[in-house]
Amino acid sequence: MSRYSDSSADKSTLSVKWIFRGIVVSFLLLLAVSIIGGLIITFIDIDDLIIQKILIIFNYLSILTGSFLTGLNVEGNGWLNGGLVGLGHIGLIFLLSLMWVETLFTLGSLIMLGIGSMTGLIGGMAGINFKD
Repeated sequence: MSRYSDSSADKSTLSVKWIFRGIVVSFLLLLAVSIIGGLIITFIDIDDLIIQKILIIFNYLSILTGSFLTGLNVEGNGWLNGGLVGLGHIGLIFLLSLMWVETLFTLGSLIMLGIGSMTGLIGGMAGINFKD
């Protein structure tokens, strides 16, 4: 008899489908805000640092949204599923940034990874508790 034969083990597994969907949603939200920010910079004279700070805030809000969506649709471990959405989102940004940056792992990028993971954890926990 398997150790994981009861139905509670099924509720504690990861949902790769919803983690992937959460990453896609969060990245598409960030892409849309980035395009809008680029248009604003092009047509309106706004300091680049202000837009950069706005994009950083929307980066974490998009992770929060994607992990919340994941938490709403999984049966258990919302914190873990949401945290993996945050890690996946930041990981995708790191992979894309390799095209422009030689040194990927700096103190700032590690802080960004930590904040992204924590944001995902919070979003996943909120999502799984919101549906109850």
